[in-house]
Amino acid sequence: MNEWQNARICWISAAAGGRKQPPTGPRYLTVARFNDDADDWSVVVEFEQQPNAPGCVEGRIRFLTPDAPIHLLQPGQRCELVEGKRVIATVEILFAAKSPISVNGVHHKEVAIGGFD
Repeated sequence: MNEWQNARICWISAAAGGRKQPPTGPRYLTVARFNDDADDWSVVVEFEQQPNAPGCVEGRIRFLTPDAPIHLLQPGQRCELVEGKRVIATVEILFAAKSPISVNGVHHKEVAIGGFD
């Protein structure tokens, strides 16, 4: 299943070879390069804010095609966003903000990690 994953996107500055400015829209389609996969994959990136001072923003990412290797977008994985041969951003897939509680193998209401609802 091709689901959205939470991600931290850090845009590379123009001085370091990246874009002159990050994309301004809430949705951006490009290519992702993964170190442990020979193929590059088309991805959709969404973000609601502009990057902070270091150029990073939290958003979400998913593959454009449903038959992409979803294990590459699991929490803790990293990739690079590219335009042609130029690397424009690094991406880290974040762990989910919520996790189901399992009691005796049965999943219950989700609660925020580190807190109580």
